[in-house]
Amino acid sequence: MSPSSTDAVRNRLPQALVAGRARRRTRGRIVFALAGLALLAGCIPGQRDRDMRSDIIVEDDRHFVFEATAFDKGEYAKDSDQGEALRTGILMGELDRKRLCPNGYTIQNREERVIGNAPASQGREWLLRYHGVCK
Repeated sequence: MSPSSTDAVRNRLPQALVAGRARRRTRGRIVFALAGLALLAGCIPGQRDRDMRSDIIVEDDRHFVFEATAFDKGEYAKDSDQGEALRTGILMGELDRKRLCPNGYTIQNREERVIGNAPASQGREWLLRYHGVCK
């Protein structure tokens, strides 16, 4: 290789590195912008179906109140067998996790009240309160 061809290779090498870095920077900025848009989209309230929320309040060693949200329609409908089965499963899991009611439980009372509106696909949002006692 002659000295002039070696110089030509050296001169092209930095340009190729600079071009490669610029492409990586541009690609990184695009990925960053798309990730930001995805995060922002998750924060904007939309017409997505809401998930059920629940909590258990232990009153003493035998009594508890299980609270769960429900909707007029959909997977967590307040008066559907499917919605009730989901809530019962969550309640049993919570009681087991807290080591309460090893011999089972009885629901003495169920209260319900409207707490808001959900997307049209679900209707109104309800708070259901199950008052229970361990056997």
